[in-house]
This record gives sequence, C-alpha cells and structure tokens, in this order.
Amino acid sequence: MSGAGTLTLTTNNNIGGTSTGDGTVNFGSSTIQFTSSSLTAANTASSSPLTINGHGYTLITSPSDLQNAVGTSGYYALAKPLDMSSISNFTPLAQSGFSGTFNGLGNTISNLTINDSVDLRVGLFSFLATSGTISHVGLIGGTVTDNFSDPYGSVGELVGFNGGGTISYAYATGNVSGSNPAAYIGGLVGLNYATITNSYATGNVSSSGVNISAPDYTYAGGLVGYNGGDGTITNAYATGNVANTNSGLLYAVGGLAGNNGNSATISNTYSTGKVSSTSGIHPIGGLVGTNSSSIENSYWDTTTSGQSSGGSDSVTGLTTTQLAAELPSRFDTTIWGNLNNQTTPYLLGVSANQQVLSGSNTVFGTNAGMPVTVILNAAGLSAINSNLAGNYGLAADLDASGLGNTSDWGKYALYRHLLWCWPYHCQPDHS
Repeated sequence: MSGAGTLTLTTNNNIGGTSTGDGTVNFGSSTIQFTSSSLTAANTASSSPLTINGHGYTLITSPSDLQNAVGTSGYYALAKPLDMSSISNFTPLAQSGFSGTFNGLGNTISNLTINDSVDLRVGLFSFLATSGTISHVGLIGGTVTDNFSDPYGSVGELVGFNGGGTISYAYATGNVSGSNPAAYIGGLVGLNYATITNSYATGNVSSSGVNISAPDYTYAGGLVGYNGGDGTITNAYATGNVANTNSGLLYAVGGLAGNNGNSATISNTYSTGKVSSTSGIHPIGGLVGTNSSSIENSYWDTTTSGQSSGGSDSVTGLTTTQLAAELPSRFDTTIWGNLNNQTTPYLLGVSANQQVLSGSNTVFGTNAGMPVTVILNAAGLSAINSNLAGNYGLAADLDASGLGNTSDWGKYALYRHLLWCWPYHCQPDHS
C-alpha cells in the first residue's frame, strides 16, 4: 500500500476488542509507503500521518532523516525504501541504547556502509535497550566493519548489541566483518541477550586480525555472534558464509551463532552457509560454535557447510536434499514455506524476496543446491529483470495491478520457464 494520505491502525489482542492490551501489526509480505515529497522527520514528529495504537510515528523519509532524526526513544517508521549510498560512512544510532520503537513498515534500507573504529557497539543501531523494538525492516547489501580494538566489542548489520529489546520480521543481506577483531560478530546482531524472531541473514561474516585479550573468545555466526544471557532466537535462519582468520588464541565459529550460552535458547532455526576457520583446534560447528544451553528443533546443512558437526548434540544435520524434501519437524506451516517441498525453508511473514536452495529432482533441476529466489509479493517480480538466467519461485497469489506499467510482463513471459508458479497464479492487469 502506498499513498500520500493518513493512516491509523489499531490492534487488539482478542478478536472483538475485549482485551485492553495492544496487539501487534504484522504486514506479512506487504509494505506501507508514504510517498508525499513534503513529508520529513521534522514535520511529522509532532503531527504524523501515521498512528499505530494511539502513537504518532515520526516518518523517516531520507538518508539524512535516518542519520539525524532517530533518538534514543520515541516512535519511528520508515516511510519508504531508502538508498544510503549518499552517506559514505554511517554513524551507528543510539550508542547509549534505543528504548523506542522502529517499524520499517516492510520497507528496506539499502547500501548501508559503516566502517567504525571508535564505537564499542556497531550496526545500524548500536545498542537495543530494554523495551526497544525493531521490526518489519530489511537491510539490502552494504558492508559493516568494526575496527575497534576491544575484547567486548560487538558488530552486526542491524544491531551491535541487543541488550533487552525485541527484533522481529527483520533481515540483513550485507557483509559484516570484525578486523581487530571485535568479540562478537554476527550477520544480523553481534551480541544478543534478548529476543530475535522471524528474522534471517544472508550476508557473509568474517573475523580477522589478532585477538587482543587471551582470556576472551571471539565469536562469529551467520545470524548472531553470541547468544547469551536470556537471549532467545526462534524462527530464524542464516545462509551466509562464516569465516575466521583470527590469529589469536581463542574463537568459536558457527553457521547461525558462534555461541549459545548461559540461559539462552535457540529453536526452529537452520543454517546453510559454509563455515571455516584457519585452525582446527577451536570450536567450530555447522549451526553453533559452542553450546552450553538449550537448542531445539534446529538444523544445519551438511552438504554446504563443510562441517560434520553442528556444534551440539541437540542439533540435527541434514543434506540439502533432505532439508528441502519437507519442512523440518515442528516448523510451523503458517510461518515457514518451502515451495511445496522444492526448496530449503523460507519465512512467510517477511516482505522480501528470499534466496534459498533447491532440493534434488525438482522443477529447478536434478541436482540439489541450485539458488532459487522466492517471490512473495508483486513488487518482487522486478527481481527477474536483474537476472534473467536465475531460478524463481512464486510463493503466493499475486495481483500485479498495483505495479502500474505492466509492459515488463512481456519480459517475464519470455522467461516463464524460469518462474515456477504452481499452485499459485500471476494476475497481471492488462487493461
């Protein structure tokens, strides 16, 4: 949905409005955009066209707004997709902690570049504090690098340290690295002590340099570097490669998380990225590097990870063929999909094209492991033009009438053998 008017949303925990508590807004595979060029963070801070559960939201409409208008508390929403290319080195937000609400409305932030050598916590948000929430936002591409020498530093593309907040329906596709290195390095979040749900990361994660404090580990993971405290990760996955070239003494590397410890929990997750390290004497696993807590219903891809161990006896190893043959046990079919047993799992509630892997003997080919882009909304169809030799799967019924000029459908038709639609239907408006 897009437009220049006002929007008021009210949610409730119980159908019929019998509960006094606020419910949640879930955009599924949709987005909300405010397209008026007159809107800015400054003129929507006190009089906003967007109200959710009685709270007016400051609209973030430009890269400058994102860098300068987001404080440590309050209600913020991403009015439309932002390209951050105009800011060569973004300064991480809320070093002292963000306790407000940031709702992406299903929109994206692309080409975020952070090269930080002064901050302890590095990411779009440095520190997500108690009661802080980040939801329905995607980070597309970009690079985040932490060069700050500290044994307790943390870096992730979305959040450096989640100390008490909630991250949901979020994803990151850019590469993350710690080169001194930081202690905790993750594709989405560096250090997690709170909640991450219905989220994923696909970028590569790397740790290099020398561990400057021998008693401390460096932890690197495809989604999270270190999941500790009361950290909870559920309904999440990571597909990026995780590599350690740290020449120090101590480190742990995993496809999803470098470590799962203390009272932390991981459930309903998987990872497929290659996991590697320059030394074989330190903890390394397909899903986690080390584990001293609870992991349930979680898997790693033994074909693609290069690892024969998941890092814990409670983790199950599956080949790509097995991971795509059916949804793993207890993966909720209202949360996860797999193109009718054609691909590895993807999240239904995230408004983004997701790249997964094909199984064997599918419409995408005999051999397993072919990259497949899963399209969940009409806007995602434009991805086909960027790679006409790719494999695509339609994961929902689409009405493309809102795309405006439908002349590009001719291009899609020319390459229709690459777009697997069954049992869904494309419904372009040819009027």
